[in-house]
Order: sequence, then structure tokens, then C-alpha cells
Amino acid sequence: MNDVRCTTRPLTLPASDLLMNIPSIPSHSRHILFAVVTLLVVGCAQTDLPSTRQIADCGVSATPGTIAALPRWPYVQNVTDTSAVIAWGTGTNVKLGQLRYGRDAAIGSTVEASMKPLSIGEESAINLFSAVLSGLAPNTEYCFQVRADDSDLVGGLKFHTAPKEMSATVRFLVMGDYGSGSLPQIMVRDQMLDHVESTDLILTTGDNAYSAGAHVEFQKKVFEVYPSLFARIPVFPSIGNHDFASAAGQ
Repeated sequence: MNDVRCTTRPLTLPASDLLMNIPSIPSHSRHILFAVVTLLVVGCAQTDLPSTRQIADCGVSATPGTIAALPRWPYVQNVTDTSAVIAWGTGTNVKLGQLRYGRDAAIGSTVEASMKPLSIGEESAINLFSAVLSGLAPNTEYCFQVRADDSDLVGGLKFHTAPKEMSATVRFLVMGDYGSGSLPQIMVRDQMLDHVESTDLILTTGDNAYSAGAHVEFQKKVFEVYPSLFARIPVFPSIGNHDFASAAGQ
């Protein structure tokens, strides 16, 4: 039988302090958020399962938030064992988006990205680009680089595809009622960052951006909070009633 070991990393603030830092959220949602805080600090792994993932050396990437031309950091979506979608947001002046990828920092393949203008609040907008990658190898890391109008924006990023075998071990993080812009959200995020390399995906249970799921709330309370996580690990979100309050969740 495989040896399963679990470790607990307690947070530094007591429950009373955590709940006091989210006064804008209804009491029932505060308890849900606190439950997620307590659960995500527990990590379990089967210690005698060897890793079969093909590792890639992609070099060093820039720090999220330091590139003005990239207001929405690249994030990974819809990963399967042979495909993935990578999206990112630029200023409205950028008209052409490309994604280059490969098994190492040399990255030899290029994909043209589709573009969709997106309003964020009353006075802000981005061009949202999306690139579909196909024909990938299962359980394999890939390096990628984002380009805008034939100029490099950021490189040194990487993601990994899903394993093909149904018997493969999959490790994931779960969070819900999280996009509040609160201190507990940041604390949970920091705990999650400790598990980036051993995590296959992130699941959300809904209510991703408070209080109405507006584009500006997703930008400020989700994408600007989790850039390092979302660029590395695919996110599979569920919609909640708060997310549905704006444009029916679209």
C-alpha cells in the first residue's frame, strides 16, 4: 500500500482576526471562506509514487505586474493531455498577439492568438488574447512566451499537460468565495504558492469575484491577485450567484 503523508501549515492569524478583515461579505460566506483557509494549509502526498512528468527548463520570467504593456498576466486554461489554452491581456493599442512555445527555452513553435476587446470598469479596457495549443505530449512541461505586434512581452513561463493514464495521481487545490480582496484571500494565496510545483490544477466552487462578478472585480480581485499561480496551473472555475450578477456570468 502506498504511504500517504499529510502535513499541516497553520495560519498566523486567529479566526476572529480573519473574519474581521472581511466585513463586506455576508456572514454565511465568511464561514465558507474560513473553511477554505483551514483546508488549504493541509497537504497530502503519496510518497512512493515516482514522478513521470517530463520537466522543462524555461529560464527566469519577469515578475508579474512589472510589465505595463501586460495588464493581465498570462493564464492557463482548459488543459488536457494533448492541448491547452493560454490567455493574456494587453493595452488596446496592441492588435496582433502570438504565443511561442516549446520543450525548452529555445521555444520553436508559434501560434497566432485570437483577440477580443474587453471593458474593465468605466474608464479602462484591455485587448484579451487567447491562443490554442494542440498536439502536445501528455504529462509534459512546456515553456512559453507571449508576443505583441511581433515584439516579446514576457517569456520564461511554463505549464504542464495532464497525464493520459486514468490511474495517474492528480493533485489539485480547491477554493471558493475567495475574490474579496481581503487579507484572508492573500494568506490562502501565499499558502497555495508553496504547492505550485506539485499541483496539477485549481478548482473553484463559485463566487469568484465579489460582490457582483463584474469585469473590474475579476481584474482587481482575481487576476491581479493570482498571476503567478494562474500562469503555471490551469484553473477550472465554477460559477456562483455573485458571479452571475453581472452579464449573467459571461
